[in-house]
Formats: sequence, structure tokens, C-alpha cells
Amino acid sequence: MSEFTRQFERTRARFGTADLRLEDMYRRGARKRRNEKIGAIVLALVIALASTAAIVNTLRGSRGPTPGSPTITPGSVGQLQPRWTGRTGGLAPTPVVTDGVVVTETRSGHVVAFSDRCATDGGACSPLWTAQMDPMAALTDPDDPAITWWSSSYGSPGEPAIDGALAAIDGIVYGGSKTGMIYAFDVHCRTDGQACDPEWTARLPRRSGARLDRDASAPPVVANGLVLVPSRDGTFAFRVGCGTGGDSCSPVWRIRPGTFRVQGDVLYTTSTAGFGPGQGRAYAYDAITGAMIWRSDTERGSNAIDPTPVRYGDTVYVNSGGELYAFPAECRGRCVPSWTAPITETWSSRPVVVGDVVAMTVFSGGSSGGVVAYPVDCNTDGRTCRQRQETEGFPELTFVGPQASGDRLYAEAFRAGGMYVFDGSCLANRNHCPVVWQDLRAVTPWETVIRDGVAYEADTSGAVRAFDAGCSGGMPCAELWHSDEAPDGTPLIQDGEVLFTSHDGVIHAYAPGEPRVQTSTTGAARFYGGIAVLGVVLLAGRIRRHRRLA
Repeated sequence: MSEFTRQFERTRARFGTADLRLEDMYRRGARKRRNEKIGAIVLALVIALASTAAIVNTLRGSRGPTPGSPTITPGSVGQLQPRWTGRTGGLAPTPVVTDGVVVTETRSGHVVAFSDRCATDGGACSPLWTAQMDPMAALTDPDDPAITWWSSSYGSPGEPAIDGALAAIDGIVYGGSKTGMIYAFDVHCRTDGQACDPEWTARLPRRSGARLDRDASAPPVVANGLVLVPSRDGTFAFRVGCGTGGDSCSPVWRIRPGTFRVQGDVLYTTSTAGFGPGQGRAYAYDAITGAMIWRSDTERGSNAIDPTPVRYGDTVYVNSGGELYAFPAECRGRCVPSWTAPITETWSSRPVVVGDVVAMTVFSGGSSGGVVAYPVDCNTDGRTCRQRQETEGFPELTFVGPQASGDRLYAEAFRAGGMYVFDGSCLANRNHCPVVWQDLRAVTPWETVIRDGVAYEADTSGAVRAFDAGCSGGMPCAELWHSDEAPDGTPLIQDGEVLFTSHDGVIHAYAPGEPRVQTSTTGAARFYGGIAVLGVVLLAGRIRRHRRLA
């Protein structure tokens, strides 16, 4: 109690008066001065702490990728920054991802797994675990000795390893070997970098092998609770979770060999795989039971790059070499095509539907490459379709694609270089459609990925480049982003991340992050440091003044 207040108390006791108004005014003034002191101290503390944090952040430069981004859009793809890298120990295809774990297999059969959040600043990660399967075989393409194919087969060249060798879903990764062994690994089997034992294995018949040659050249497919494994002796089905602790599993059914595609609960396959004339068949099987739904005779030619049937809506299309077939999807038993169309070019791609047409890229040599298109409802009763539209004058476009997204067709010239984009509505109405846009800088482009409005071009001799998929104008589009390394195949776009493997066997993960600081950090640090010093001085002054008054 201050001397002034004690004086008021003595006066009240002597004269018996009520509280004086002057005393009340004094007390309010004292509270105001106390609150001003507290406010000044808090302000000084805030200035000092905020300035210190700003100094640390400025000296760090880039804040790195922001984890957990759900999608990458044309507006955010330009902010892609390295998230992490992982060395596999050898040449490897694009990895697969399941349950937060990234897994790939090198061409020496070495399986390596990384955590998908092992780093966020571009740092190098150590493997969670490794495993060993039989190595792939290096074979030379007979048409071009400069191209080496990697296969798990004993015989003819297979698909390149850059298309992928593993399948992964629900925390399990599946792979096969040239000896006919199938492996299933739990991706959470270890975290110490040591060797992981398989959950279960299976051995195919002696003459079989997984991922063999052009007759069966895909990695395992997991669908409808089954693991489907292609081999030269047929496609084998194993139940997911058929064993644990290294158990040996047996197939639940087997169908005839051939490339296949699973769409919903139907498996489509063909025995027309391979090159050369002859009679073939297209098949539809129940993808759960393996029972045949329908079959149809097709003419096997010598120019179909991918004769595997593909379903769009109510129609199943087969480019069987020299002939395009359109089958009704509801067929049963022996199936008759709704219509057919002759394919006269030397090479032709798998059919894709874009807009109201079914299109294929074609090539006969030189600059004869281009696109042919037919209306999806071209004819009925098995008659020949004559409504053919042609767009030619391009290099070879059949080696990789094409891909369809929305009303656009994307085609890559892997041997000659360049990526070309066509409009589906133009392909439906006239010949000689101009490109919507193109990128001629791509030297050896692999399959283009279109996701969330972004087109990712995989130039295996340059970089992964990102463009706005809605670009137009015929000329090259503005590049929104490019990677620092050349990919060894198609990138994987998943969970707000871009993943691919470079030619030196390193996995690269990119994710959107805040822009890097480009200005000098020294001047900014001095500025924030001055503010911090000012805050400390104000705080010290207030403390000293408070002590003197007390």
C-alpha cells in the first residue's frame, strides 16, 4: 500500500467519510500504468522471438517440399522440388508404391525398398530393406542393335524394364523371375536395411517364366483378389494372401498364354501375340474364376505392336495385325465382330478411343507416320468400315503410345524424337488434322502421363517435362517444370509426388514446395537481426524501469 493510499485510510478513520473520488481515480491510473508495462514487455518478447525465427528461416534458404500435397496441378507443378533420392545399386525401372513404401527391382534382380517420407529436403535415403530375385537377361533388339531390352525370359527380346517389373497393392509387392519363381514381399518386413524374406513364393511349371517375351511381357497384375502372372505356358492366378512366413502357393487356375488386360471383372487376352501371318483368337475370361466368356477368330498379321484387346464402353477393340476388330462387350460363346477395318500400314499401335473415334498411330517408313481414325459406331453386322480419316506426314509414332486423355491424343516419336498432340474432334471429321501442340525438343520420349491437367513428357535423353495439358496453338507450349535428371522410363504420379528412376539407378522423388529464396540472405539476416536487438533493448529497458519504481 502506497503512502498516498495510507493517508486516505487515516482520513476515513478520523472523519468517518466514504471513499473519496480522488482515491478511485488514483487506483484506476495505477492499473493503467501496470497494464502498459505488461503490454510493452510482451511486445518486446514477440519482436525478439519473431526476428530470431526469421533469421533462422532466411539462413536456411529453401523451405523444401510441402509434404502431403494431394494433387499436382498446372498452377503448382512449377513448384516441384527434390524431396528425396534413393540409390538402388543398379539400373532399375520406375518404382511402385504401396502403403507409404517405394519399391523397385534392378536388372540384376536386386529388390530395394524406401520409405516415401524418408526425407523432405532432397536428401539421400537409406533402404528400409532389400531382397534378391533372379536377374533379368540383356538382349539386343534385332531391328535396332543400338537398343537393349531387358527381360526375365530365356528367349526372344521382351519389353524394356523401364515399363516396370513389379506390382504392388495393399502393402504387398509381387515380382517374378526367369526361373519361373513368383515372390510376394510384405513392404513392412524390415526397417534396418537388411534382407527381407518373402511372405510366399510359387514355382511355375519348369518351362515357364514370369514376364517372358513379346508373347507375355507384363509384370504381375493384382485384381479381384488374385495375382495374375503371365508366362509362356499361360497366365496363372494365385490368391492374394495365399501364404505367410515363406509358404509355397499353388495357382487356383490357368488360362492359355498371351498378352492380357484386366478391365473390371473381365480378363481380355489374345493368342495373336508374336509376328507373322496366321490364325489367332481373341478371348474374354471371367477374371475371378478363369472361365471363358467368349472367343472369336481373328487374322494374325505382322504389324500389330500390341494386339491385346481393350474395352471402351460397350465395345472391345482388337488390332490383330492387318485388321481392326470391334466386338460387342456383351458377347457370349463364339463372338462375331460388329465391324472390321483394314490396316494397310506396316506398323500400327494398339487402338485407343478419343472423343467419338477409335484411333491408332501407324507407320510405314520415312515420314509416313501418322494417325488413322474410325467412328466408334462405324458399322454393324460384321461389315467393313470405310469411314477412315488419315493424318500423315509425321515420323514413326508407333513405338510407345499412343495415350488418350479427354478429347486429345498424345503420340511420341521415340526413334525420331518429338511429342505430338492431336484433337479428337478433328480426327473424327477430316483428314490431315494439324497438331494441337507439340514438343520437338524431346529426343527419345517415352510414354506421356496426363494427370490433373498436367502432361508429363518423359524424355529418356533429357528430362521429365511438365506442360499444361490444355495448351493449344500448334506451337510448343510453355514448359512449366522440368526435372534435373533424365528418366529411365515413364514417371509415376501419385499422392502429390513425381517419382522416376534415372539412368544411374537412383530413384528421384519431387513434390511441390515453397519457392527458393533467390536474394542475398546476408542483408535479410542483418535486417532481422537489427529488429531482434531492438526488441531486446526495449525489454531490458522496461525491466530496469520497473525495478526502480518498485
